[in-house]
Amino acid sequence: MSYMHSLSSIITGLASTLSSEEQAQLEIMIQLEFSILEMSRRITRSRYCVRNYARDTMAHGSAKPTGRPRILNDRDKRSASLLDPIENVWGLLARAVYRHGKQFQTVGEIKDAVTEEYDKLQSSYLESLTESMSNRLCQVMQKFVGPSSY
Repeated sequence: MSYMHSLSSIITGLASTLSSEEQAQLEIMIQLEFSILEMSRRITRSRYCVRNYARDTMAHGSAKPTGRPRILNDRDKRSASLLDPIENVWGLLARAVYRHGKQFQTVGEIKDAVTEEYDKLQSSYLESLTESMSNRLCQVMQKFVGPSSY
């Protein structure tokens, strides 16, 4: 009976979804461009689990993909993220919060650290990101040769 219980635990552990705390940690590490191996070691999950989450964070824990091709490939998604000023803010916050390899024990500690770093942001920085949007749009349109079909 204990053998079956152990086997069941192993199988359940492999198939279980990441906790919200693990997902939050992975989001920050992805922003900081950690390797799959490094992320898996830090949250003590398999590389397979971390790789699947990093490939498509929005689909984590949901049904398998249908096999239809994606509208944007990964390279296009990275380019499109340059249009979103909040990505710059998240990147800045992630680097500040995890400066010097800082580790947190609870979600509350992470929230407090993010709030503290956000409060340090200058309003002029946030304004400059917003004001630069038209320039960013023009650059992306030039890169992809012309206006989009939207």
